[in-house]
Amino acid sequence: MSNTLYRKYRPQSFTEVVGQDHIKQVIQNELKSGSMPHAFLFSGPRGIGKTTMARLIAKSINCENLKEGEPCNVCEACQAVMAGKALDVIEIDAASHTGVDNVRENIIDNSRVAPSHFKNKVFIIDEVHMLSISAFNALLKTLEEPPANTYFILATTESHKLPETIISRCQRFDFKKVPANKLAERLTMISQKEKANVNEDVIKKIVHHSEGAVRDSESLLGQILSLDEDPVTLEVAELVIPHSDLNLAYKLFDELASKNASEGIATINSLIDQGIDLNNFDSDMVEFLRKLMLYKVNHKLENLEYMELDKENYDQLQNSLEKVSGHQIMDMIEIFIKKGPELKTAEIPQLPLELAVVEICFGAPPSAPAGPPSEQPQQPQAPTKLPRSPKGEGMERSRAELKSPPPFKSTQPIPKKKDEDHPKAVKCDEIDDIKKAWPDVVKAIRESNHSLALTVQLSHLICIEGETLTLGLKYKFHSDRICEAENLEIIEKIISDKIKRPVRLQCILGDEYDVNADVIKAAKSDNIEVPTDEEAENVWDLAKNTYGTDVMKSSET
Repeated sequence: MSNTLYRKYRPQSFTEVVGQDHIKQVIQNELKSGSMPHAFLFSGPRGIGKTTMARLIAKSINCENLKEGEPCNVCEACQAVMAGKALDVIEIDAASHTGVDNVRENIIDNSRVAPSHFKNKVFIIDEVHMLSISAFNALLKTLEEPPANTYFILATTESHKLPETIISRCQRFDFKKVPANKLAERLTMISQKEKANVNEDVIKKIVHHSEGAVRDSESLLGQILSLDEDPVTLEVAELVIPHSDLNLAYKLFDELASKNASEGIATINSLIDQGIDLNNFDSDMVEFLRKLMLYKVNHKLENLEYMELDKENYDQLQNSLEKVSGHQIMDMIEIFIKKGPELKTAEIPQLPLELAVVEICFGAPPSAPAGPPSEQPQQPQAPTKLPRSPKGEGMERSRAELKSPPPFKSTQPIPKKKDEDHPKAVKCDEIDDIKKAWPDVVKAIRESNHSLALTVQLSHLICIEGETLTLGLKYKFHSDRICEAENLEIIEKIISDKIKRPVRLQCILGDEYDVNADVIKAAKSDNIEVPTDEEAENVWDLAKNTYGTDVMKSSET
C-alpha cells in the first residue's frame, strides 16, 4: 500500500480541488475569457493546494483542448505537465535558490528565451519569501514586464515577508484551510478507491489532527492504510495518529474548576503511568479550554459537538462550566500555553503541568518588584511586633513578609469613583434583581462565615456590567476582607446560585459609601469590633496573616 496518497490523488482538474472555490471560479473565468494575468501570488498555510493550483494553471494555459476553463488531461501538453516532463513549466524552490545569481540564471535569462515546445512558458517559484532582497530587486523588472508568453506563479506561506513592490505586481489569492466536512468527504472517497474499510471515527480523527491541511490528512491516511488492517479501527489508527484523550482533559478541567489541586496533580501523574505524551496533552488541554471559552461566550452546542467526549462526561460538562467564569477559563488557557515550552526542557517531565494545577488552584507565586533597586519599595527597618496569638506563640514579621500574592482572579480595588461615574447604576435592570436577592445572599454567607456576612452588609450595591458586580465600600480593609481568595470564592458562588448566573466581584472605595449604622450595631451586639479606617490601615495586613481564620477579632482578643 502506497503511503504517498497525496501524490497519487493530486487533483488534475479544478473540479477535484477541495475547497478554495473563490479562487477556482476567478481563475476559470479568466481562462475562458483569455485574459490571464502574467503574475500570480498564492499565499496561505501549508498543504492546502497552492502548488497544485499553480500546476493546473500551467497545464490549462498550454492545453490544446481547454473546455469551460478545465484542461483536457489528454493532449501532449497536459500529459507532459502531469508527468513532470514539461520543459516549459519550470518549478524553482526559492529556499535553495535565494541568491541574486540564481534568480538571474534560472529566471531572468531563461525567461528571455521563447517557449521551446508549448505555447507558454510558466515559472512556479515555491516559498518565494526565502529570496534575498537583492534577488527580489533583480526579479522586479522582469515580473513587471515579462517577455511575451511568459507567466509567473509565486507561492508562499509567509506573504508578509514579501516586498510590497512584488505583491503589487501580482494578482493575489489567499488560500484558506479546508473545512472539516469537505476534508472528510475527500478522505472517504480515497478510502473507497483504495478499497479500504476505514471507520468513520478514524476519518474524524485524521481530520481533527490535520487542522484543515489536505496534504497532512492524506499523508496520515496513507500511513494508516500501510498497516494493512481490515477494517481500520480507531485502535489501529492510534498506532500512527498522535494520541489524544479529551476525556482526560475534561477530568482535569473538572478538578481545576472545583479547586481540587490534590486530584488534579494525581491526574497529571496518571498521564505518565499511561505513557501519554505530555506535550500532546498540553495541546489538547489548550484546545479543550478554548472550546469551553467559546461556549461561554456563545452558548451554542456546535462549539462542543466535536469534543470527542464520552456521553457521560458530555452530559456533566455543563455542570462543570457553571463553576467557573469566562475570565477564569481565559486564565487557564494562558497558564497552559506558558507551560507548553517548559515541558521540553523540564528535568521532571510532569513538573510544569503540576505547577499549572497549583497556580490555577491557589494563585500565582509572588513576583519580584519591577524597576531598579532604587525604585523598589523599602522594607521596614525593624519588624512590627504583634500581640501573642491564642496559643502563646510570639510572632515577629515585617509587613512586606506577610503580604500574600493576589489570588487566581484579579480582585484589586479600583480607584475611587462616585455613583455618577457609573451610569449603569441607574440604567441596569439586573441590579434590581440582585437587590431583591441580597437578604438571601447575606443569610447564606452568614451560615458559612458570620463575620464575613457583616462585612458584606457594609457594602453598597453599585452596578452589574456583564458578569462583573461592583460593590462600594468606605474602608479599604473591608474591601481587602471581601477580596481574599477564600472569601471571594464563597461570595461569588452564593450570589451566582441565588441569581442563576455567573458573577465576578470587584470593589471600589469612596467616602460616600458610608457604613450602615444598623449593621454596626448588630456587629457590636455580636461582640465583633468594626475598626476605623486608620486603625485598619495599621493592623489589617498583619492581623489577617497572624490570626488566619478571623481577622475581625473582638476587643477581648
